[in-house]
Amino acid sequence: MISSLEQGRDAAGRRDWPEAREALTAVDRAEGLTPDDLELLGDVSWWAGEPESASEAMERAFAGYESEGRSEDAARVAVYLAYQASRAMAFAVAAGWAAQAGRLLGGFPASPLHAWTGVFAAAGELAEGRFEQGLEQAERTIELARELGNNDALYVAMGFKGMAEVFAGRWKDGMALLDEASAAALSGNLELRAASDVLCITIGACRNLGDLERAGQWADASERWMRRNGSGGYPGICRVHRAELKMLHGHWFEAEQEARQACDELQRFHLLDAVGMAQSAIGDVRLRMGDLVGAAEAFDRAYEFGHDGQPGLAKLQLARGEVEEAQRSIARALAAAAPSGDLSDRAARGRLLPAQVEIALAAGDLDTARAAVKELETIAADFERPLFKAGALTARGELLLGEHKAVEASPILGRSWRLWQTNELPYEAARARLRYAEA
Repeated sequence: MISSLEQGRDAAGRRDWPEAREALTAVDRAEGLTPDDLELLGDVSWWAGEPESASEAMERAFAGYESEGRSEDAARVAVYLAYQASRAMAFAVAAGWAAQAGRLLGGFPASPLHAWTGVFAAAGELAEGRFEQGLEQAERTIELARELGNNDALYVAMGFKGMAEVFAGRWKDGMALLDEASAAALSGNLELRAASDVLCITIGACRNLGDLERAGQWADASERWMRRNGSGGYPGICRVHRAELKMLHGHWFEAEQEARQACDELQRFHLLDAVGMAQSAIGDVRLRMGDLVGAAEAFDRAYEFGHDGQPGLAKLQLARGEVEEAQRSIARALAAAAPSGDLSDRAARGRLLPAQVEIALAAGDLDTARAAVKELETIAADFERPLFKAGALTARGELLLGEHKAVEASPILGRSWRLWQTNELPYEAARARLRYAEA
């Protein structure tokens, strides 16, 4: 009969995370675990959906490695703890663990672990909006990771480089890099955390660019990957993206289920930076269903977690007849995504401007509506994505209706609803077709 320790290690190798955690925990309680097995316990606890236990085991592994003089192993665990703390928005804790890792690595020649310092540096530049600097750092990290033989750091850095290219306006180059990194993530040759990060970066970039077809393909692939690996950690973020896609394709009940489950998972894993996005997705679904009270509750929760809930919040205010408040609300959101050379801001404005057109027309403010339509058409031409093109056509048609030019509006709105329909976006198609009928 095999021992509980061997059983736990075997289960971890099979990626049966609950069995591995139960067996390793039993050994730990009975006789204690070595630092190596504590690190394994931390890993399997995370993927079994027990983040508190994971952090506790990793902290003990760090202390064990340090006491045995295994500085490089301790640094590896410190890097892990720094990353988890940063995702939980505990930035002081993250900085402390990062400093520990830097101190421990300082006395070693270049090793695969050193490549991760470049990954975190690239992530920091991008988080601060310094996209060109983030791009340069990611390029250096890719080369370093290749030299040091760290494929995990290499493809995470490639994901960040792709994101930086997208933000800098070179979205075709950026998406090519993200596709390559995501294919590597699905190959099974990357550590699970690295693969998860790459997939989430890619799906988020697709969503931000309005590339729903590509986002859907990678979301489906990532869901299969998670089922194959029994991954209980990180699914919350991907669930938010899947919820948004299901909502857009008209599967509202499933979308709300996904978003609510994402909220539970994200809060359990202390990935608080994404909870607001999940709550906003719930608000959008409720709004489409006509449940204004439910939508308001969800947008309020999104705000508590630092998400502005736009453009859904402004649309809710318009639906409640609060036209002036809706005008101010959407104007604030657009001011936060001020026009610049950054593709991320322009894409964000592309998602906000259709709501501004609708609200401005409701207020009789044709000048604001005209300016918004003009900008939206420019974005649609630059991005070449059906989501923005159809939105621009609908907005132009609505403006022409507001200017009492129904004859001119009719063919444009006819094209818009057909484009929405072709891309399987039934709610948007129905709204455009209603405007077409009015014309």
